[in-house]
Amino acid sequence: KSSGLPILYLYKGTSYFQAFSTRVSKFYDGIVHYAFSSAYSLAPTNDATVNEGDGKRKCSCKFELGDEVEWYDPTLCQECSPSQNETRKCSYKFELGESLLYLHVPPKSKKKKGKKQKTTVQAISVVYEGVNADGTTHIVRLKDGTKMAVSAGHEDRLQKHLQPSFSNIPETPLDYQREVGTGITQEEAQRLARPTILSPIQQELLSWHHRLYHLKFKRLFTLARLGILPKRLLECESSVPLCIECQFGQAHRRRWTSKGRHYGSIQKESETKPGDGVSVDQIVSAQPGLIPQMSGFLTSDRIWGATTFVDHVSDYVYVHLMKSFTIEETLSAKKAFEKIVSKSGNEVKSYRADNGRFADTKWQESCQLLNQDLTLCGVGNHRQNGKIEAKNKQLTLAARTLLLHGMRMWPEMISTYFWPFAMKAAAECHNKLAVDADGNTPESRLYGITPEAHAVKSFHPLFCPVFILDHRLHSAGGSIPKWQPRARCAVPRYLRTSKLWNRTIERIS
Repeated sequence: KSSGLPILYLYKGTSYFQAFSTRVSKFYDGIVHYAFSSAYSLAPTNDATVNEGDGKRKCSCKFELGDEVEWYDPTLCQECSPSQNETRKCSYKFELGESLLYLHVPPKSKKKKGKKQKTTVQAISVVYEGVNADGTTHIVRLKDGTKMAVSAGHEDRLQKHLQPSFSNIPETPLDYQREVGTGITQEEAQRLARPTILSPIQQELLSWHHRLYHLKFKRLFTLARLGILPKRLLECESSVPLCIECQFGQAHRRRWTSKGRHYGSIQKESETKPGDGVSVDQIVSAQPGLIPQMSGFLTSDRIWGATTFVDHVSDYVYVHLMKSFTIEETLSAKKAFEKIVSKSGNEVKSYRADNGRFADTKWQESCQLLNQDLTLCGVGNHRQNGKIEAKNKQLTLAARTLLLHGMRMWPEMISTYFWPFAMKAAAECHNKLAVDADGNTPESRLYGITPEAHAVKSFHPLFCPVFILDHRLHSAGGSIPKWQPRARCAVPRYLRTSKLWNRTIERIS
């Protein structure tokens, strides 16, 4: 009362809360929104209940106050608390008035005979205006002033403008200038603007850094200590050269608040073998990507995202590219990952996932059929699946760096349409080169073997041009006119050995 602000009377219904928010917005510029409330309120004290009526506690968690009011009590049994099968609630990770990107997926039209249906995703700039009264729908405003409702099930289609993705990679000098102060600091920008002359050993270290898919210098020094890379590279530990692509490709918003309390590890003590615990999530991209093809006519379909898996024990990562986010495509990704795990002599026993597509009935039936446990995160509580969330960020930033390097070195050929290849290359770099102090990699821990030699010499800078001998000269006795080129230039998809062909054959586009 002394502050002069209106008083909020609790447990009186949503209309009182809306009136309170309207009056307080005059003092605080309308910053009040439903993030200050919860979908389920705690029950009032017994004194307050007696004053308003003769309410008696029931097992169904309700009071007799005229109208039935549902209260939330965390001490009750799980049957009395809100279940995951009820209407999904929105998370409060966006601020009122914040500019966002909405990934619009048009509805499917009737498929004509003989024609493939294209899936397109359009990024639309919107302004966030909060959630509705029951907390199940986000409200956003378009440029023309019209409002649109986004259900909690499609919450992943709302993304922040500064969120690292493949659609905001800097290409022009103006784009690089905008990154200064946002993604990189002024001091880092000054170092990039006035580069120092590198010593020969620093140049060799930077060459290995580019060759091994921009592997972190910390990992490079670990490889040098193990004797996999030349040990003379350890001389640069105190004078690490600056990589331009890493500075801009892995730039992201810095945390301005301190971390909260530790909630414990996602990996359980019972998870001791690969496959005992797996986290899964999906990545949606507003930038379409090219589909890998070995032969035939070029397809008009595009990659619009990926389903990522990470094993809790071995830290092995698998990226499955997807043309759509249907449950059939998601189950195909699940089968592909389980096939890789089965080849290692293990089986997937449990999954941890967000709600979204993984709460569908077909996904749950597939897990029950294979006797696999399924754990879904709480509504809007992505930290419960933090292991795969951190891996998604790591893969996205690494793929952005590889794309940025290719676009700077070969701008006439490389574009953001190559992001699926960069994503697969980032996952392979992690599985084969993320060594620990004992020299083990996620791939060797998955298969339970000790790597005798790391194939670092088979890695090359991603998207580097390669020259292929003319097909008429492949066989003995073949000839071409004297003044015609004897080779053609091509783009390597990602220079690793193919799984479908001989182990020495590379994939070339």
